[in-house]
Parts: sequence; structure tokens; C-alpha cells
Amino acid sequence: MRLRQPWPSSWPSPSEARFRFPPRAGYNRAAGPGGRGGARFAFWTACGLSLDEIRRVEDETVLAEVEARYHAPAAFYEELQAAALLTAAGRSSLHFAYRVTRRTDGALLAEGRAVLVYIEPATGRSRPLPASLRERLPPVPTPPARPSSLA
Repeated sequence: MRLRQPWPSSWPSPSEARFRFPPRAGYNRAAGPGGRGGARFAFWTACGLSLDEIRRVEDETVLAEVEARYHAPAAFYEELQAAALLTAAGRSSLHFAYRVTRRTDGALLAEGRAVLVYIEPATGRSRPLPASLRERLPPVPTPPARPSSLA
């Protein structure tokens, strides 16, 4: 399944990579703030990656930046849905936006963003995204240059 870019402002839509939390799952059981892990897994699956390929990508990336904003609480037994959107892809970075909604009424519970950086596991230094991964990503812009204070 190829993902459309950009997503409509009223996500989730059928074209999004989505992950549905099982009943009894809350924010903390969703692999991080805002359910990032499960939504990202659904994203990789929608890009056509196998379990072994997903495992490798997740093992060879580090979470360089993360930001989350919580809008409303979720009860322990509520079923939640998380969506991941790839917003930009740099030389070695992948920029994601996330949303978590309540399945029953679609209420926005949390949203956030994260930047993953592809690394060489032996050294921990960043390296370019593999061509085999880049060709499977939906078309997205290159991220803006980092401010000089962060370089």
C-alpha cells in the first residue's frame, strides 16, 4: 500500500498507516509517548517492509528528537488508534508526526513528532538512509537545514 502525501487535515484516513491499540492498552503500553512504536510499525508495514526489514530499520535508528502534547486522557479500557505520518526524509533522518485518537468518538488525545536518525551500529555515527529503504518511502520533502546553533 503506497501512502498518499500530504495527508488530509482530518486524519486518520484509510490511506494512513494506522495502529489500533487492543482493549486495556493505554498510552504507556503503546511503545512510548503517543503510541509511536505501534504506529511506526504499521507505517513500515504499509511501505512493504518485512518483519526482518522492520527489525533492522528499528535496530539501526536512534530517536534523536521527540515531542508530545497530550490533549485529553484515555481510560484504561478504551480502544485507541495511533497514526504515523512521514513528514520529511533527510540524508540520514526520518521525520514523523503522530496522532492518537479515541476509537469510539475520534477525539484527539495526543499528537507529537519524532526524528529518527539512521546509524552505523558499530560506531553509533549517522549514515545515509539505505537506497533500498528510501525507494520504499512515500514522497516527502527534504527537512529544512538545522539552525547553526544545533549544528
